Amino acid sequence: MSTTNIIPSAGTLISPGGSFGCTITAVGASEVTVSASDGVTSEPIWALTTGFAAGYSGAVSTLSGVTALVNVQRTAGWFGSPLQITVDTLISGVLTTESWSYYIQGIAVYPPGTQPYSDEYELIGGE
Repeated sequence: MSTTNIIPSAGTLISPGGSFGCTITAVGASEVTVSASDGVTSEPIWALTTGFAAGYSGAVSTLSGVTALVNVQRTAGWFGSPLQITVDTLISGVLTTESWSYYIQGIAVYPPGTQPYSDEYELIGGE
């Protein structure tokens, strides 16, 4: 199994309404699933046996075990950053996983317990 032609490339900044595409080569696969996760929430996007999950759209072309997913989008916009896309393939009982991530424009990522600093806020009783 291999995933190629990842567009835009991994690690790219995309808009919340942006799309991605890839080519999945999985000759003889009984199942192929594509999912999205922000580290907290994980959602199925597409499966070989069922198509696109509710809330997702795109174009699919499958020929001789090669599936091309084009312009995959989430109707409500992508939900977290970094957003990890995972492709799971089951061939002859062997599960193979590949993944890559995107950063979503306009979604700030801060470590737990921190917040951004703004000069507009005054320190209380301070300097």
